[in-house]
Amino acid sequence: MRSFLFVLASFFIIGSAVLTDHLDGNRLPTKVDLEEEAAVADLIIVETPRPGEKISSPLVVRGKARGYWFFEGSFPVRLLDATNVEIVLGLAENPNWMTEQFVPFEVTLQFEKPVQRFGTLVLERSDPSGRYPQALRIPVFFK
Repeated sequence: MRSFLFVLASFFIIGSAVLTDHLDGNRLPTKVDLEEEAAVADLIIVETPRPGEKISSPLVVRGKARGYWFFEGSFPVRLLDATNVEIVLGLAENPNWMTEQFVPFEVTLQFEKPVQRFGTLVLERSDPSGRYPQALRIPVFFK
């Protein structure tokens, strides 16, 4: 009985925190965010920042992606605020992109801290044809 009450109390506290964060115009990383990351894990892996991480400017985005995630050696990386307004756009680059293997990338984003506490980092597959749109969305918090 004691463990049941502990679980119930924990669930209530966590649920209240999530609800409060939603009402505040902010959002915590969800199972859906992590499932999206898993869906493209064979195409792109982001080492930093991780979902739910607190970020500030300058933000270094680092990881590795399959060569076909790039087009002509780059792909767009966008930082959005909680209302999906673009704060900054950068290009992740690697001159050795002509492979099906993973190649490292890095991009540094300079930005002004937005009013909202929450934002989203979007790493888009560079696809000029528009036939294979894919993106990885990483929820972040602003320090």
